[in-house]
This record gives sequence, structure tokens and C-alpha cells, in this order.
Amino acid sequence: MAHLVRLYDGFPERLPATVIDIEAQIDNRNPRRSECLAKESGCVFGGESLKALLIGDSHAISVVTAAQAALPDSHQGIQFKGVSGCLIVFGAKDIDEKEPGPPCAHLVEGLERGVQAQAADSVLPIIIVNRTSMYALGVNEKIQERQQGRPFVFFSAPSETASPAYLEEFRRHYVATACAIARQRPLFLMRPIPEMIIDVPHAMAKAILMGDRREVFITKEEYRKRHAFVWSIQNEAQEQCGAQILDPLPYLCDDEVCHGSKNGIPLYVDDDHLSEFGNRLLVPMFAKAFASMRDAGEPLAHRQATEVAR
Repeated sequence: MAHLVRLYDGFPERLPATVIDIEAQIDNRNPRRSECLAKESGCVFGGESLKALLIGDSHAISVVTAAQAALPDSHQGIQFKGVSGCLIVFGAKDIDEKEPGPPCAHLVEGLERGVQAQAADSVLPIIIVNRTSMYALGVNEKIQERQQGRPFVFFSAPSETASPAYLEEFRRHYVATACAIARQRPLFLMRPIPEMIIDVPHAMAKAILMGDRREVFITKEEYRKRHAFVWSIQNEAQEQCGAQILDPLPYLCDDEVCHGSKNGIPLYVDDDHLSEFGNRLLVPMFAKAFASMRDAGEPLAHRQATEVAR
């Protein structure tokens, strides 16, 4: 809120109440974000009777509390493992570092070892939440240190653009990873969260200070264009090996647009991470996933967090 306070000569009490409410969402992140991202043993959200492993990047930590809220029983919990900027695809390397950073490498390689070992006691369903389009297609917002359209990862050789050859290689590795996991345990792939391209709380607050109100949104057509590739490879994983799909669009979008706010309050802390307010819209989506696990007779693992995905 500092930049807005400066506009009012350093007196935050002069800010309109609506602006204060909007700007408060910037800090309305998962309160355990710093604790749990890149933590080797991961974190448990909820009780110790584990229902699923939720794994991914900063988009994963932004929705895990919604998954926790959707658990059928208060004694159940979600095992979380995540690293910011970490794509859960075997063999992916950071295009700048030329290899995954140590926390990401440990996370992905540990998962791959568990899959290859085909551990008989690995019964927990896995939910993968990634900002996958960013890794394949680059960012779509303006970031000073990142060129728009430049992929974040590579496999055999770095590519400055998402060329057809590059995307084909990405597709092969993504589907192979999903199918390797799905052969061992139930796998749920979450569709991409809508990216608003601009910082939602700041844009809304600035508009009010300028005497206007602003509804931040993207059209469904913009969403489809941005994420068509990721949808196609997720569909392929579903068709080839039974990966199940979690779709946030019915909860974040209507027939025409995907919303950045609800009742005047931002759903995002920035342009693409859901706030703790926004992620609550996804509780019904996760509830359906847990219901499908129960209906399929998926056994519930009773184990300590440190025993999961070693």
C-alpha cells in the first residue's frame, strides 16, 4: 500500500475505506507460504490422516488451503510439497540456470524416484497445480527481467521461442510424466488459473483514487488462446492414462469473462496468484475431487507427513 500512501502525503487514514479493503488483499496470501515453499519435508494442511498430496509451484501454495477446506473430515489433511517456479515435469531444466535449482530438483527427482520404484505403499492421490503455460510459453504480463513469450524451461536444448518443435518436446515430457504418475496412483491435473495480466488490487485501488471503479477481467476467449496448448496436453494425459482434470473455470468465470474480483474485492494478490479470499471459490472443485476418490474406493493413507513422497 506504500505507493498509495505516498499519494496521500503519508497519511493512510485518508485513504477511502474501499481502497484499504482492496489493498489488504495484496497481503492476503497463504499465511504458511514462507514456511512451506521449498521445505524439503513439505507441510501438512489439516489433520494427519492424509487424503492427498498436492504438489507444484507458487500457484499450488495459493490454493492448498481451499483444498484443505474441502476435505470431507476435519481429521484429514493435505500433504503439500512445492517450490516457487518449479514445473512438475521430469527432465525439465530452467532455461537460465540450465538445470533446476536445488529445491526444485529435489522435489521433482524425489517424485520421479518414487514413481520408478513403484512403491507398493504409495496410495495417496496426487494433485498437481502449476502455472504450466508460463513454463512453456513464457510470461504474458510485463516483467522487467523476463521477455514475454520466452519459455522458462527446456529439455534437450534451450529455445528462445515456443516453436512447434519445442512445444512437441514439451508435450512428450509432460504426458510421459503424467502417465508415469497415473500408472502408480490417482492423478489430478488442475487446469491453469486465469491470469489477469495486470496487478488486480493495484489496478482497482488506483481506479478508485482517480474517481472511477474498475472491474479487472479477461475474456474467456483470451483465456482459451493463452492456455490452449496446456489444455491439449492435459487432455492427452487424460485420454492416454486416465489422469483426472480439475477445472477452476466454472468457479472463476462466467460465460463471457474470468473475473479478477467479486463484490468489489480482488480475488488475486497480484496478476495471477489467487488470494485466500479468491481461492475459497475453488472449495467446491476440490470437494468434487475428494468425492471422486471416495466413490472410487481410494484408500485413505494414515501416515506421518515425513513418510510421504520420500
